[in-house]
Amino acid sequence: MSLNGMTRNGEALARRARKAIPKLMILVLLALWPSQSASAQEGWESLGPFGNLDRELVRDPADWNVLYSLSSHEGVFKSTDEGISWRWMNNGYSVAAIYGTSALAISPTNPDELYFNVFHSDRYHTEVLGLYRSADAGESWQHVWTADEAGYVRIKSHIAVNPDGVLLANMEWHDGLWNIYSTLGRSTDSGVSWQPVLDSTVSVDALLFHPLDPDLAMLAGSNVVGTSTDAGMTWSFHSVPIPGFHRICWLQVSPQDPCLIYVASRSQSGVEEDTGGVFWSSDCGQTWERTGGIEQSTDLGVNFDCDPVRIYLNSRCSTDGGVTWQEYARPPRCLGCGFLFHPEDPSWVLHATTYDGIHSLLPDGLTWCQYGGGGSPSDLAISPQHPEILYVAAGEGGVYKSTDSGRTWRAKCTGLNSDRVWHLLMNPDNPDILYGYDDFLFKTADGAQSWRALLPRNILISYLIMDPGDPRILLAKGNDKAGDESIRLLLRSTDGGETWARVLQDRFIWGIAFHPHISGLVYLASSNPPLMVSTDSGLSWAGYDSSIPDCDTPDQLLFDPGDDGTLYCTSYWARGFRKSTDWGITWFNPCLDDPFDDLDRMDTLADPSRAGTLYCSNELNIYRTMEGAARWKLLARDLGHVKFVNRQADGGVLVYSVALRPETHDANWGLFRRVIYDYPPVILQAGFGATRLSASGGGQLQVFAIVRIFPETPLPVEAELCYEGIPTGIYLEDHGPPDPGQPQDHLFALLHDVSSSGWAGQYALELIVRDASGAISDRWPGLTSK
Repeated sequence: MSLNGMTRNGEALARRARKAIPKLMILVLLALWPSQSASAQEGWESLGPFGNLDRELVRDPADWNVLYSLSSHEGVFKSTDEGISWRWMNNGYSVAAIYGTSALAISPTNPDELYFNVFHSDRYHTEVLGLYRSADAGESWQHVWTADEAGYVRIKSHIAVNPDGVLLANMEWHDGLWNIYSTLGRSTDSGVSWQPVLDSTVSVDALLFHPLDPDLAMLAGSNVVGTSTDAGMTWSFHSVPIPGFHRICWLQVSPQDPCLIYVASRSQSGVEEDTGGVFWSSDCGQTWERTGGIEQSTDLGVNFDCDPVRIYLNSRCSTDGGVTWQEYARPPRCLGCGFLFHPEDPSWVLHATTYDGIHSLLPDGLTWCQYGGGGSPSDLAISPQHPEILYVAAGEGGVYKSTDSGRTWRAKCTGLNSDRVWHLLMNPDNPDILYGYDDFLFKTADGAQSWRALLPRNILISYLIMDPGDPRILLAKGNDKAGDESIRLLLRSTDGGETWARVLQDRFIWGIAFHPHISGLVYLASSNPPLMVSTDSGLSWAGYDSSIPDCDTPDQLLFDPGDDGTLYCTSYWARGFRKSTDWGITWFNPCLDDPFDDLDRMDTLADPSRAGTLYCSNELNIYRTMEGAARWKLLARDLGHVKFVNRQADGGVLVYSVALRPETHDANWGLFRRVIYDYPPVILQAGFGATRLSASGGGQLQVFAIVRIFPETPLPVEAELCYEGIPTGIYLEDHGPPDPGQPQDHLFALLHDVSSSGWAGQYALELIVRDASGAISDRWPGLTSK
């Protein structure tokens, strides 16, 4: 059988090859030499921070706008705008070796002087344990005292600094056997050396110097409050009538009156009904009164600038000095570790919580909004018109917004009366309109300045998708929770979520996908039938005579933006991908080198401007394919879920991911960004030489191609034949540049014997080139022949 499709280009290439190959061996060797093209912008950039401001919170006494906070794993962060945005102050200590911090303090008269303590470390880096000091407002740090890990002499918690530079710290030591003892340490040389000033019978759970008197120090622990009038050298104690099995854990003293003291106790019995409370004294601890009856207290903050004082706990507050109490509408979920107030604005309250970031009290006085160091970023939305504007859904605290490409972030959660927001969806025609949800569905129309709920609280939403042809049309998958009953729903809105109609009910629904270019076309993965189709944007549905093999629960459906009839399906149970190239009629596993053998949840996004290019993450790693899921390249390890992919004006591919932060021992969540600059080899010309093949006798296949290889392209480059879309493992040989004046253009050629049992009758060939990354490729469909 004569091979149809022979081109004039093929004959010309053959003649050029015969003339050029013998003369260009040196050029070939030079062309094959690896290119040194590594670029700094190929790496991942860590944004945030998120989920890390979880220890203490202190304020610059000379500038109320300046705050410092401590992260258990990352050290110190600084804010110059009252906690709205934060900067990592990590010059001078090893973040990789820190496993736990415990104390942060600032000098009351020299705000450039700060201290923080490392309590736990990597066992191989115990030299980082101990005290760090900054003399330039946190810009740099010096390790001034090293804890004795062998003897367990270390600062456990709480550091206090007086105007004369005297430091007090809650310390502990190990006796070498089984006993750990607590004591109070004192330093007069900026923390370089320490002397014990209390025996082990006194515990220290709160510690401070009074701002009016540099010699007046106070502590609290167990059931006593201690006072020192000589900067911590000697102490006197007064007992507090707290219930049994309780201990005093928080201490607040009026800045104007050292004799006005508030303490709070916490139960040590583990019994929820075992109540503690808040006690106060107006005579320096001689006598005590208990405020109105309250339950277990977690953290204590007293705003002494108000009359009567306002008292804040983790779960409730009092605006009348403790006579009456109100529960928060949305309290922080973790234990507290500090409150801050503003002397000129009684409504301004910040609250630091362990493992849950910093919260701000909203104007209603009862709702907390995660304000800085939000935990667990889980989703991302970016304005297409202004890519420097980013929104992040923080699963532990609401929504954050950045207007400078992620360098600084501001909490935007007014109206989000929910514990968390895990997902975001943006209206591409109007980026000020966003939807946030995790069970409860919220909407903003003013760029996240305010949010409001769209559905009753019994309707729980787990997935939301928008019609790309008409952003007013939304489909939502969820449940109607009525008592112990739960009804599965598919809801539809045609007015941007203001009103909703039920279009499907009592049906298992998994993946949903709108076609990116065909108006109204949407597919739905369900059960019996397994695939459903709508041509009117989800108003009516029809069963589709198709099943996705080995995919009992298709988690995600995805159309290829560059190939109208191509769909992808991912499934945890199928351990990878299924693909259809005929509008979902038939499906197959496209992966030749399936890397998805260990996965929990798969997130897949498509490059909007290149057919067959997908980005996939599976809880652990991020992969990319540029061959329609046939081959995959590992882009990043341990960077979680890819959340946004877009091609920039300069050709770079912008990729965002949310993940556990590796620099903090996988302890906190973060947002990561990478720009990938593709320099793919490009097929300029390709064709067949003068060749004849027959179904019975076979023959010789001759293929030629001119491939442009850029200096930035990772070498080596390979050209491979595909048969009916499947790579054959048959490669063309690179003969180097046939024209010395164009060294970027390489001649690839192949002479291949085809047996009679090989390609017989009709066949379709395609040429693919890829570089050393294993993912960048170009196709030449002009070789297709039947």
